Formats: sequence, C-alpha cells, structure tokens
Amino acid sequence: MLGIHHLFSADIRRYPWHPKAVYTPDTQALDPAPLSAYINYLDTHQIDRAILVHPEPYGDDHSLVTVFGQFSGRRCAQAVAAGG
Repeated sequence: MLGIHHLFSADIRRYPWHPKAVYTPDTQALDPAPLSAYINYLDTHQIDRAILVHPEPYGDDHSLVTVFGQFSGRRCAQAVAAGG
C-alpha cells in the first residue's frame, strides 16, 4: 500500500516557517512528535511505501523530510522538482 502525505512539525524553532510562506498551519493543532506519529500511522495501516510531499510553508528548507529517513531507519529518497 502507498501513502502520500505532508508532514508538519510543531517545533518551529527547529523547523521554522519560511518568512514568505503563503500559509502556516496552526502549531497547536500539530503533533509534537510528527515523525513518531507518522511511522505509527504507516505501521498501523500496513503502508509499506510512502511519499512525503515537502510542505510549502518550509520554503526551500527540506530538513524535516530529510530527517525522516534517518529517524525511521527506513529507506528514504528525496527529489526536488525545478519550476518553470
């Protein structure tokens, strides 16, 4: 099964919003441990492949998506599409 998701962190010091972000999620509504919650979600729903879509509010900072592979111990690939 394949899952496609955006991943946001309530820790805006570690993963700050881009100053020109079009929108920013309500940090109080976000999970304080999004990586653990996401891995639990994948396991609970028996999702063996996932695509994390880099959320716009982070601008060009891909660190939250990058750390997923390191944190989870799972295979993780990244791709950045050039505009235009």
